This record gives sequence, structure tokens and C-alpha cells, in this order.
Amino acid sequence: GSGIILIAANSLVEWNNITMGGGNTRGIRMGSAGGYGVDNNTISNNNISGAGYGILSLEGLGHIVDNNYLSGSVTSGIEFSANSVTNVKVRGNRILTGTTGITIPSGSNAQYFIISNNTITSTSGSSNGIVLSGSSNVTVLNNSITVSGGSAGSGILITNSASNNSIVNNTITATTSSNIGISLTTGVIQNNTIYNNFINTTADSILLTGVIGNFNNFSINLTLGSNVFGGSSLGGNFYANSTTAANGYSYTCRDADENGICDSARVFGTNNNTDFHPLSSRIVVESPTFLNNGTNSSSPKKTEQVGLSINATDNGIISFITVQHNFTGIGFLNQSIFVNGTQMNVTFNISTNQSRGAQIAFKFYVNDSLGNTNSTVLRLLT
Repeated sequence: GSGIILIAANSLVEWNNITMGGGNTRGIRMGSAGGYGVDNNTISNNNISGAGYGILSLEGLGHIVDNNYLSGSVTSGIEFSANSVTNVKVRGNRILTGTTGITIPSGSNAQYFIISNNTITSTSGSSNGIVLSGSSNVTVLNNSITVSGGSAGSGILITNSASNNSIVNNTITATTSSNIGISLTTGVIQNNTIYNNFINTTADSILLTGVIGNFNNFSINLTLGSNVFGGSSLGGNFYANSTTAANGYSYTCRDADENGICDSARVFGTNNNTDFHPLSSRIVVESPTFLNNGTNSSSPKKTEQVGLSINATDNGIISFITVQHNFTGIGFLNQSIFVNGTQMNVTFNISTNQSRGAQIAFKFYVNDSLGNTNSTVLRLLT
């Protein structure tokens, strides 16, 4: 049976508490094997426990499944199956399950999904966090996944010729020797892009079975940006060891210039499946520094607009810059701007409300993405 059966379009199902008795039960079921045009529904903020399937969608497009809490699911927390299901957003859900968190199974013809910002814990059996089976053009982004089942299972399982998917910015923890970080298996699995994930396992970080020779991207060209370990370059993935972190590849690889990128590529099976830029733990952490700072007026008059400039540099990513000033005459105020780069030249244009001869002052603060802060000295103007 099902707690709620939805055979309608453009509907909102939210804030329900549903308790089921396991087996083949469904907390919320959308659609039917017959097909009823069940499209554009939102399933939000529900608390579902003990169902065989927490949320099961049999058809439709344009669904949003967000901010639900699913616990004790026997088969799958959230599953899309049977008829074609496309253009779906699955985001912000908390899933505590004995088996699989989110499933897109064979035959669903699923594509154009965004699976993001979910927290998934799978605790028994052949538990998998997220399963992409035969799907394409799915984005798996910013999820936190923990698997701890006693049988072989994976944080993310890509199978049955699932191709052209993106796996980015996820944190995957596999706590037993039976569990894999990301597993690719069965069929022509190709053109998947997998980078900037934090993969923390005792067994294989990446396992390929039956897909040797097919091309998948485990890194992108080196690009400026804050990576999953806090470095300033985007490239490949970070590989840790959940038993002893220091034994993980990203901790043991050679990184002679300490730029946060391993000097050697990591090959999975064949050169068609290679992380060319594995992330390294060796990052030199320094506070931002200043090349110069100043103003275009050393003695501003009342209502004059003054340009306060700073040129800052950092070995990480500068995230925001603040100027503290008393130009308004009512004490010191802070004005901030968000930025993104290793060197930033920023000017704040501020009008003074104080008469010429009054003592006015300003000071800059620069913050980077690693939490480091530096400041200039207080500069006085008259």
C-alpha cells in the first residue's frame, strides 16, 4: 500500500508525517504504470519512515523532491522507475536507509536530473548512496554520502550503460572494506565527468568492472577555483582513506611544488579512465598580502566622493574584501564586496559627510576561502 498516491499534475504534497510497515509499501507514490500525465509536482518537507520506498515516482517530468526526511526505507529512499521520468530536481533531502538512498533504475529512460545537496546514509546489505542505471545527462552535485553495509556497495553506482553524467563536489565516505567510493560497472559506460569529489574509503576509491576501454573523465583541465579540499585549483578528485586518512593517495602522492595537485596521474584500469590531476593534501596556507592600498584624495571635502583602493594577492582564493571607514561621521562602518580570485584590485567609491579638516580614516580587511584574514594599518586623512 501507499501512504499517499498522487495521480495529478502541478500538485504540492508537503508537511506530512507518514509511517509505513516495510515490505513493498510506498510512503508517497506519484503516477501509475498506466501513465496519467503526472507532471510538475512538488514533494517537500515530508517525514516518511518504514516504507519499502520512501518516495516512488513511476512517471512524469518537472518534479521537485526537496527537504524531505526519509528513514528506515527497505528498498530505496527515493526511486524513479517504470515510465520515462525527466527534468527532475532532487535536493536537500535527508535519507537514512538500510539499502539505497536515491535510485534511477534500468528502463526509466531518466535524464536531465539534478541531484544536489542531499545527505544520505546507507547502513546495511549491498547499500548504495546514489544509483544511476541507464541514465544520462544527470548532475550529481554537493551531496554527502556515507555507506557502511557489510556487502559490496558504493557511494555512487554508475551502471547499465549510464553515460554523459556529471559527478561533482560530493563527499563520499565508505567505512568498510566491502564498500567502494564510486563504482562503474556493466555496459557501455562512457563520457561521465567525475571531478572535485572527496572520496574517503578503505577499499577502492574508484572501481571499474566490465567498462574497461570506455572513456570517462576523472578530472578537468586545471582551472582556478576553490576545490573540495580547500586548494585554489580545480582538477581531479581527492582520495583519502577512512581508516587512516594519511594512507590515502592524496596524502601520499608526490607534490613537489606544493600546489595542491599530485605530480602523477592516477589510472583506473586503462588510460581511458584517468584522473590526470588528483588533488593533493599539500597546500601551503598563507594569509592574503597587500601590494598597495590608497586613496585618490588625501584631504577630501564634505560630499566629495573618494576612491579607496586595494590590490591584494593570496595563494588561495580571495573571497571578500571589507573597507572600514568613518566617512559618514557616525562612527566606523564596514562595506564589503564578494570576489573570487588570487589577485584582486578593488576600489570602493565613498562620499564623505565630514567637513575638511575633520580626522577621517579607513582600513582594509581581506579574507580568503581557507578562512585566513589580513588587514592593512589604519590610514588617517584630514
